[in-house]
Amino acid sequence: MKFNPFGSLLSGFGRTSSVSSPFYAATTGDGGSAASFTSGSQSRWHGLGFFASGLVESLNRDITTFQDGYKSNILGITAGGDYRFSKQLVAGLALSYSNTDGDFRSGGNFSTNSYGGTLFAAYLPTDRTFMQVTGGYTKNNYLVSRLASADTQTAGGTTGGNIVQGPASSNSNGNVFNLGLMTGYDHPIGRFTIGPRAGVNYSNTKIGDYGETGSTGVELKYDDQWINSLQSVLGVQGSAAFSTGLGVLVPQFNADYIHEFANSQRFINVQFTEDNRANPTKFRFQNDVPVRNYFNLGTGLMMVLPNGWQPFLSFRAMVGNEQFNNYAGTFGLRIEL
Repeated sequence: MKFNPFGSLLSGFGRTSSVSSPFYAATTGDGGSAASFTSGSQSRWHGLGFFASGLVESLNRDITTFQDGYKSNILGITAGGDYRFSKQLVAGLALSYSNTDGDFRSGGNFSTNSYGGTLFAAYLPTDRTFMQVTGGYTKNNYLVSRLASADTQTAGGTTGGNIVQGPASSNSNGNVFNLGLMTGYDHPIGRFTIGPRAGVNYSNTKIGDYGETGSTGVELKYDDQWINSLQSVLGVQGSAAFSTGLGVLVPQFNADYIHEFANSQRFINVQFTEDNRANPTKFRFQNDVPVRNYFNLGTGLMMVLPNGWQPFLSFRAMVGNEQFNNYAGTFGLRIEL
């Protein structure tokens, strides 16, 4: 699973037919109230904006044939800025940090600290279409303490000897590079807007080699691991704009179908950490076959206020994935100066 620090920030980015994009407010279907809020600040600062968001996420994995399950919580924060070069082009930079804290179902725990940066840009060929590109890098630090155990053999070669059991701890690092492309069309119907979305996301993850520490003698040393993921996204997003005494209220929803092309079952090569011979015994085990198809369902709410203030919140749920249960909430604020 890949952590998306933006949450709703990238959802609908680049849209001009409604104000559902948290990056900037543009004309709406109910009289252009949002445009009147931001036009003055655009003339002063030429479309410069800043944003910040927080993430609260639950990611739980079931026990499967090849892998242990876990329960985890993710807390994250993202901050950045963007610049409107013209009516057709917006680009910016976002920096993010997140912490994943979890417990293995068979015993032990883990903590992952992630530091990342993402460049993004959106181009609007027409008032109803957009293209969005993103590219980013994330540095992960993995702290793991798992329950290591082994059933030794008797002299006759059968099991039933001494049970060796204890914690095995490790500290490792990983690098993640990702690229994304999304395009869409928005069709206005009065105060409502609805349209299709299509995109592709690629990521390359490397986890460096590392060794476990402990006192059982069955701690493992892992070789480098490489994970490639290529996902297509097909979906629909809708929103509505309602004028109020405070500003424009914009509820929105989205439904996306995700298909994984590249990520597959892998062999993970290991040896015993204490096997320091010139030619140590190598062995390997497999992970599970990743789920190929699932859905993301989301809903959100944004307000476009005077002077370029845009608070927002959103909720997302993963459905149809037999390995993971995933729910996430995002909240934040964007200000166009």
